[in-house]
Amino acid sequence: MRKQKMQGFTIAETLIVLLVVTSFIFIPVLASAPLQKKIEIEQFFAVFEKRFLACQQAAITGMLPTNILIDKTSIYFKTQISTGIKWSLLEIPDELSYTGVAKITFAMSSGNNSSLSKMKFYWKNQNKTVSYQMQLGSGRYIKKIE
Repeated sequence: MRKQKMQGFTIAETLIVLLVVTSFIFIPVLASAPLQKKIEIEQFFAVFEKRFLACQQAAITGMLPTNILIDKTSIYFKTQISTGIKWSLLEIPDELSYTGVAKITFAMSSGNNSSLSKMKFYWKNQNKTVSYQMQLGSGRYIKKIE
């Protein structure tokens, strides 16, 4: 009876293949981390703008004044009517720092804001400032990215 020689990969060859395959997986993941942070910040601004408008609309439809309370870490959208949606608190991401007014009030029935308040978010990683300047009498804002 003849002994058959078994052929296969050595442990060194297997480890080299494993190293190459894992590098193909981890390099794109590591490269996408800054892009993911940028998308999170842009999503924060989109959510902020939608909630700003919803808070203003709640003042109009509920015939009650609504407020936006802003501190260094979070934004609280205070309405007198219950919407059933948990959207009143919005956390400000760590990459942003806020300067501006601490409270914005929308008048009942019109949703207007009687001040020329300015809200500024400084984006540290991009070295940009995103500002929202309130317009007198309309309750709208002008967004500037500088």
